[in-house]
Amino acid sequence: MPESHIDIEAEAKRLKKVMDEKDSVIIFVSEGACVSEIVAELEARGEKVDRDAFGHVKLDQVKVGDWFGKQFARKIGADKTLVQKSGYFARSAASNKADLDLIGAMVHVAVDSALAGCQASSAMTRRAATNCAPSNSPASRAASISTRPRRGTATCCAPSDRSGDIMSLGIGVIGAGIMGADHARIIAGQIAGAHLAAIADADLARARSVAAETGAKLATSDPLAVIEDSAVAAVLIASPDATHADYTLACLKAGKPVLCEKPLARRQRIA
Repeated sequence: MPESHIDIEAEAKRLKKVMDEKDSVIIFVSEGACVSEIVAELEARGEKVDRDAFGHVKLDQVKVGDWFGKQFARKIGADKTLVQKSGYFARSAASNKADLDLIGAMVHVAVDSALAGCQASSAMTRRAATNCAPSNSPASRAASISTRPRRGTATCCAPSDRSGDIMSLGIGVIGAGIMGADHARIIAGQIAGAHLAAIADADLARARSVAAETGAKLATSDPLAVIEDSAVAAVLIASPDATHADYTLACLKAGKPVLCEKPLARRQRIA
């Protein structure tokens, strides 16, 4: 785990015994583990380590899995190594009752809005969150701040009230990797009343490729440009885990609704 110190030598000694007995070893590494050590090693070799606008190391360039693979392969005598990237093992956790109640409430709002042929307003989703959250919970307090729809948010109305003209919300996506690109395609092609307005990725070429495919007008390597874009009414964050908290707070500061991929933060205190 990123928060835990790893004694590579001691762990390699333990895994060497497993290798000798089982002829193979499987290691699950949480994204961001030993980043400080990896960065120090890279910089000691004179290599440049890129960082984003908030100073976070760009994990896709650090390649944590490859580093661990090389470290342990040499120390435990592995003839072959296979690195597979998947963050779900380390990040997943069972939903508690509050989670399930909130998910259920949001599903009801979504289904009712779909049957009515319209979009859910921010007021509707806040009411649903308030109704299923304890009165003293953060969700309840946040939901009770205001029941007025935020500027730029489509409110729910029957098609006959607007002659079928439903406002299209501009959505910005931060992160154009596998999940971010998939979100972008869904927003652009499968969600009525919404379009992809902007996309950001540390790899500008990748952002431009997704923008060309989805019709987004803005492709940038600067996530703040997406958040600050007047054409963006809401933001979806699918960037590396270490950036989630800062990007989410930047969206809230800008007054824009935000949906963030898990985890919301790498430490419970920050979340």
